[in-house]
Amino acid sequence: MKLDDIYTEKQLIYNSPISDICKAKPVNRVIDNDDDSTDDSTWVCLKIVDVDFKIPPHSIRREIEAIKRLQPHKGIVHYIKDFQIIDDVILVERYYAMNLSQLINSERYCKKRIKYNLNEPSEQPKCVLTNIINPIEIQQFLTVFIDALHFIHANEIIHRDIKPSNILFASNELKNPVIADFGICYDYKSPPLDEPIHEKYIDVCTGIYKSPELLLGMTNYSYEIDVWSLGIILTILYSKNFKSVLLQGEGEELDEMNNESSISDLHLLSCLFKNFGTPYYDEGKEDSKADEEDEEEELLWKELSNDEYHFKKFNLKKFKRRPIDELIPICNDDLIKKLFIGMIRYDREKRITSKELYEVIRH
Repeated sequence: MKLDDIYTEKQLIYNSPISDICKAKPVNRVIDNDDDSTDDSTWVCLKIVDVDFKIPPHSIRREIEAIKRLQPHKGIVHYIKDFQIIDDVILVERYYAMNLSQLINSERYCKKRIKYNLNEPSEQPKCVLTNIINPIEIQQFLTVFIDALHFIHANEIIHRDIKPSNILFASNELKNPVIADFGICYDYKSPPLDEPIHEKYIDVCTGIYKSPELLLGMTNYSYEIDVWSLGIILTILYSKNFKSVLLQGEGEELDEMNNESSISDLHLLSCLFKNFGTPYYDEGKEDSKADEEDEEEELLWKELSNDEYHFKKFNLKKFKRRPIDELIPICNDDLIKKLFIGMIRYDREKRITSKELYEVIRH
């Protein structure tokens, strides 16, 4: 049996050394998508992985088991089936037309204009983006997303790669997000033999969505890394131009980067400290304290006193956290601001959990 015998009109969406992602139509069409009758409902998404090509912590088997256990949930990618042809494992899921990065750049949510530098006519014009999302839609997005994230964590799974390209949509509405791509998830119910609970891989998460504990080599992390990633996504949704505050500022390097760009761990740590404040570990160290008591507590991260993380050796400039109105400038909701501060808490024991977020957001 060949894949072409089962699916036709295959179109490559994305390929990497890990997998090929295609959209295709079943030869013997069955309506696997159960909630709409749009043209896209005739398509499915195929994730094709060579079982002999393994790069930890990627695991198609673990991904399949996790997605199956999380069915059905409106905020989780819809599983259809999986099978193997020779050395290829094929995961079949519902096809979603857009991811979050694509959606927020659509006409519905983004106003675009071309800006010319009249002083330098030879310079390439720039496309300037303006965020025109209705804040109510971001709240609706958060309600569904937090519900899904809490459900994932309640099933003892860490996603480990929350980012805009892994948040999908069946339509052009922000209010119905779907969490996808569990390829590097961690399942506490079945821990990998090469990845004990307290010695997990730290080469997880992508770009600016990587939490500070991962950047500092803390291998005993848990669900809180997903919550941090969500906080960084809010810096995009509540920005004026859909660019995270972590990548705003002077300098050609930052100017050329986007929310999906790769960034070194040291560079990202620098960006975090300049925006969210420099953490400190010694309560009795006056020069490490912020002026205000609440910010002082939020920047305290006692774990950093452990010599294993080498933080004591860093000669870091002490930054205060920037005002909340600069971190998420178009957010006018005091509750969302409070939740955001909880998401970007350095001390992971005090960082707000998905369960706490769920309990707040559902009321």
